[in-house]
This record gives sequence, C-alpha cells and structure tokens, in this order.
Amino acid sequence: MLAQRQTAVEISQVVNKLATLIVDTPQSQSCDTWADGLKGIISNTPTEHGKAIAPEVCATLLRGLTHTSASARKNQVDADPQTVYNYEMMVLDTLKELLCKFGDDVQGELCVEFVVVL
Repeated sequence: MLAQRQTAVEISQVVNKLATLIVDTPQSQSCDTWADGLKGIISNTPTEHGKAIAPEVCATLLRGLTHTSASARKNQVDADPQTVYNYEMMVLDTLKELLCKFGDDVQGELCVEFVVVL
C-alpha cells in the first residue's frame, strides 16, 4: 500500500489534513469520504509511524467532538440531532481505528480528554 512506502512525515501531513477537513467542515457531504480515507491510511500505516501521526490526529478529532457537541447544544433550534449524532459516531469510529492501532503512542492527557468528552 501507498502508506507503507511513505515516510512518517509524509503520512503525518496527509492524515492531519484529512482530520482537519473532517473537523473544520462537519456538514460537508465529503466528510464520510475523508473519514474512510483516514481510516484506510491508519490501517495501512506501519506501527513504527504511530508516534509521528497519532497524537496530533487524536487531538484534532477530539476537538471536532467537543466543538460539534458544544455547537449543537448552543444552537439546539438549528441543529438536527440525527446529523450531529451521525457526525459524532463517524468521528468516534475514526478515533477507535486510530487508538486500536496506535493507542500506545497517544499521550495520557489526550486519553483523559477523550474520556471527559464522552
């Protein structure tokens, strides 16, 4: 796979961009595609690259969960609960993939933040 032939820095740039797109444009119809791409790259990335990609991607996805939850509560009239739920489940599924593969490479503070978000 492509991810196995790239350096940790190159993979990091791609996964960080995908995570940022997911978080910054949660209403986009492309969000599912970006999440699928991110999960695919994560699953094909060698475990030795975990320290280079996992902490920042985890932090970005957690930011998306907290931002979306806060926005939904703030704008309850405008927020479609099913849309918010689907987005949060997509982000959690992506986080699950990341943590299953690179959980040991994520710093403790991020894990605590993850628990607090839930």
